[in-house]
Amino acid sequence: MEREFVRTKGTENGGSACTERALRQMNPLSTKRPQPHRTSRMFSAAARGFTMVELLVAIAIFGLLAKTAVSSISPRRVQIGAAQLQVIAQLRLARMSAITSVSHYSISFASTTQFQVYPMTYNGTIWQLASTPTNTVTLPTGVTFPSALVGTRLEFNSRGTFVTSNAVSQVNLTDVFGQTKSLQVWPSGQVNAL
Repeated sequence: MEREFVRTKGTENGGSACTERALRQMNPLSTKRPQPHRTSRMFSAAARGFTMVELLVAIAIFGLLAKTAVSSISPRRVQIGAAQLQVIAQLRLARMSAITSVSHYSISFASTTQFQVYPMTYNGTIWQLASTPTNTVTLPTGVTFPSALVGTRLEFNSRGTFVTSNAVSQVNLTDVFGQTKSLQVWPSGQVNAL
């Protein structure tokens, strides 16, 4: 409901009365604009929302996009990350075992898909591998070490430092999609992902 305000010109008794709307119509330069006429309907066109067809189309499009995104993230693509974390965990475990047992531990790369963790014993002059490994780890299917790594060892001493080299050693992992993940073993014994 629109209210009309009465404005008087001149004196109280002798002035002429006119509505504000009439004044606005007479003065086209007025900055005040008239309010849009509101309908008596309960809902206007803007407040109705979406139709059922529009919602179904939006849900169908979202479903297709979600299916495409999920299919591009196959479990085999995630395996290289899991393999990298597995190797890092085993290297850190070997280092901590060497510190807590006050001996040396070695990681031996038996093949491109497998490595073994060995405790070492001191025979009076050198540290030797034990006859059986404490742990044999096989990488997930499709993930491999480089063939140049096969037959090499990484060794940690009783202080947890890396004995095999005085430089940073890098271990690479590759999957069937050609993706490569790497990790580093520092002379201090720290192991981290790249």
